[in-house]
Amino acid sequence: MPPAQVPTSLSYARADHTAVWTASEMIFWGGSDGSWLDTGLRYNPRTDTWTAVSTLDEPDGRSKAAFVWTGTELIIWGGQALSCPFYPYCC
Repeated sequence: MPPAQVPTSLSYARADHTAVWTASEMIFWGGSDGSWLDTGLRYNPRTDTWTAVSTLDEPDGRSKAAFVWTGTELIIWGGQALSCPFYPYCC
């Protein structure tokens, strides 16, 4: 069986993203493809499917951020982003 296909709108390479395991799926968010990304993907290994993370109320694009999964929501903290007044030293 071939691996699941990433949605075409999100199928570009990204570096310095962050990922977190929720006990049922892996969430990837942010990172950089030459600019900071404010998008993400969710991978469900049970169904071998990818879906886009909602962009409702998402933070500015950033890379190298820290994540915490609370059991119901993803909290994103820090990272590098152009919106940081101390860029490129925001971490």
